[in-house]
Amino acid sequence: MTPAVEGRTADLTGHALIVDDEPAIRSVVRRWFERRGWHVDEAADGERAKPLIGEVEAGRPPYDVIVADLRMPVVGGAELHDWISAHRPDLVDSVVIATGDVYEADAAAFLDRARCRVLQKPFSLSALAEVVAAIKLPSHSA
Repeated sequence: MTPAVEGRTADLTGHALIVDDEPAIRSVVRRWFERRGWHVDEAADGERAKPLIGEVEAGRPPYDVIVADLRMPVVGGAELHDWISAHRPDLVDSVVIATGDVYEADAAAFLDRARCRVLQKPFSLSALAEVVAAIKLPSHSA
């Protein structure tokens, strides 16, 4: 990552939702966002994320970034992405899918269909910074 991307990312604050069944990953990603001044919510799976996303309609600020693990119990990232597409299409471009399964048939088919941003696990914090900058600064995305 270039210093310019890091600098722009540091200046961009917002509201993030982290959806992952691994508490350690949620913690690291939460701290990364919070150190940059972001408000962060967490959910352990997509089912628990839905009410948080729905609360946006009740007056909370919309999520600027939603980082969701692809493989989770109950409701995974693909199902959550589809739910967001149906119920909150205004947020679909904010979704980032984190996965180590980009070449597995089902995952590859979903990623091809959804055309969403992907963080390939294990991901670095600089990769997270780049994807956040691409969402917040769409004119600079690749």
